[in-house]
Amino acid sequence: MEHSRYIVGIDLGTTNIVVFYADTYADTPTINNFPIPQLVAAGEIDDQPLLPSYCYLPGTADLPEDATALPWDEPDHIVGTFARDQGAHVPDRLVTSAKSWLAHAGVDRTRPILPWGNELGHQALSPVAVTATYLDHIRRAWNHRFAHALDKDESPCLLEHQQVIVTIPASFDETARELTISAARQAGYRQLALLEEPLAAFYAWLNHHENDWQQWIEPGEKILIVDVGGGTTDFSLVELDTGGALHRLAVGDHLLLGGDNIDIAIARDIEKQWNTELEGADWSRLCQLCRQAKETLLNTKRKSVDITLLAKGSSVLQNTRKAKLQRDELMSMLVNGFYPKVVADEPPIPRRSGIRAMGLPYASEPAVTRHLLAFLRYAHRLTQPGTDAAGTAAVFPARILFNGGSMIAPVVRQQILTTVSGWFDGKTIEELPGEDYSLAVAVGAAYYGRVRRGEGVKVRGGLARSYYLEAQHAEGARQVVCIISRDTDEGTAVEVPRQFKLQTNRKVLFNLYSSATRLLDTPGDVVTTCDELSLVSPLVSVLQYGKAKVRQITVTITSELTEVGTLEVALQSGESEHRWPLRFDLRLLAELEAPDPDSPAMNLIDSAAISEAVAAVRQAFDDSARALPKLVNRLEQIVGLPRNEWSVLLLRDLADVILELESARKRSPEHELRWLNMLGYCLRPGFGDAADDLRLRRVWQFWFQGPVHEK
Repeated sequence: MEHSRYIVGIDLGTTNIVVFYADTYADTPTINNFPIPQLVAAGEIDDQPLLPSYCYLPGTADLPEDATALPWDEPDHIVGTFARDQGAHVPDRLVTSAKSWLAHAGVDRTRPILPWGNELGHQALSPVAVTATYLDHIRRAWNHRFAHALDKDESPCLLEHQQVIVTIPASFDETARELTISAARQAGYRQLALLEEPLAAFYAWLNHHENDWQQWIEPGEKILIVDVGGGTTDFSLVELDTGGALHRLAVGDHLLLGGDNIDIAIARDIEKQWNTELEGADWSRLCQLCRQAKETLLNTKRKSVDITLLAKGSSVLQNTRKAKLQRDELMSMLVNGFYPKVVADEPPIPRRSGIRAMGLPYASEPAVTRHLLAFLRYAHRLTQPGTDAAGTAAVFPARILFNGGSMIAPVVRQQILTTVSGWFDGKTIEELPGEDYSLAVAVGAAYYGRVRRGEGVKVRGGLARSYYLEAQHAEGARQVVCIISRDTDEGTAVEVPRQFKLQTNRKVLFNLYSSATRLLDTPGDVVTTCDELSLVSPLVSVLQYGKAKVRQITVTITSELTEVGTLEVALQSGESEHRWPLRFDLRLLAELEAPDPDSPAMNLIDSAAISEAVAAVRQAFDDSARALPKLVNRLEQIVGLPRNEWSVLLLRDLADVILELESARKRSPEHELRWLNMLGYCLRPGFGDAADDLRLRRVWQFWFQGPVHEK
């Protein structure tokens, strides 16, 4: 595909979303911030460098008429600054931490569960839908601003046609990555890739040191990236090897630990001062007031900030609560509670259940430095296996690059530098000078887009973990088999050198596992103990084959880290060219039941047939109207199923391409009639897929516009 004019980096943060872009047509391309238009008050719009990651679901009488109108439409949901501020008054309608929910394996992330504990019925949203809503707002804002910009073909530079890099935590598992891609697809994004946030921060540093970075880093040195944002803590380790190449060595565990935890801790202390336990709206407002007070103290020289909570009640005076947050108290909490000095032989962090707040499993250990020590010990086991029987040795990082809003305070960065240095007998550790800690990830994402085009400096990454499937061997026994190894580069297809027997036209289910500590496994190796494996998700498929008769066939398992940044697993027939992709089953794992082999399971069509069907739709609408009446029959022949047996997945794949071909309806009345007919059929019954909410929002626009052609 020809390169787009713009490269766009999106930092999809837990607390804030940031967008940077580069215009490759410029004489000297630079990476610039895209100020995001958003509601900052009822009926008031402003461009802001950040889009707060808050989604407010208005009630019927919450706001005045036209209070939520944007330059491009009047959305059903409010995102950004006004959503955050309005939600502080009506927290039951406010969705926060959507990114954390995407990574929460304990819930079905495609179901409308947010706001958590809500009673909003059909107004509730899934974590995927909320993420898609943020991305949809950015796409519409971009298209509104850049409608005049043209590419070489004089086509408008719509965001869906630009190269977009979306950042995610390095610790996101494959399910969370797939869900992020799904949300972006729902929002209309096409040229998409994922990038780990710590690597993006490092790419931002390379953007400013592209010509002299080798003067900063010596061969063999390791750079520790500490990324602590509003909701998550992420660690990564990068090394400059002796061949002069940068290589990402290790990534840490997924930790729900960040600025939000500090806000909650401050609020709990204030509750104790008031000798009360707040609930609902009062608690939510207090957390927001604590966040504002914390940021004021960290970004100014003030010694204290007053906190005034107007609680619900008939009397303003009787329901006004006051507190004062002192700078000394905040610094003590940060240094002693969240970033304490710990010794090199500190015992391992005990495994225990995380603290649940607002339904999320936050890290039970609040000390970031303890998690950092555990990560450097893990990195030592990866890079020097078998050299430390006690398990207390740690990798020495010559330099540390900090990132994230929680790293803005110099006292926090210095505390981490001093603590890590102490683990290595006071050996000097230098800080790599970073840029704006809240913006760097989006800058690095845009820079990475250049790297993907063969420009700039690349950091080799690959898979951070090995992956395994629990499958049935041809001889009948169930085994856990390695399907792709750690450090496999993107674009590398792997075929497991084993054969498996499965029954066609019946549902099959495989459990997908991962391991960050098994270093020697190669594809095809059988794992005899699961102690080092973590369940990622079940994978499901139906091997649609022939005339729906049940028969046994031999298959092999193939896997690939795609250029988009996700793991793709498929079954390849040993008797034909059929290839069946395995899909993530995102239902609550605890509720997952064994599949009934005789049930009418979802028909997952061979991927080649899906591609052929999509191509047939495109061709039919691109040609004259002669091919349109026979299009459905043609599709039935391609997929081998009558249309009343098409799965939701196939129907929505077709619906997405039909929506993309919206301009084709203008060609003739016949084109428009078939376009409307096909779209309606492929979207029925209007629910059942996580993307349906956004798809229907687009369809409503066509309803209000009316037909292009007269009857």
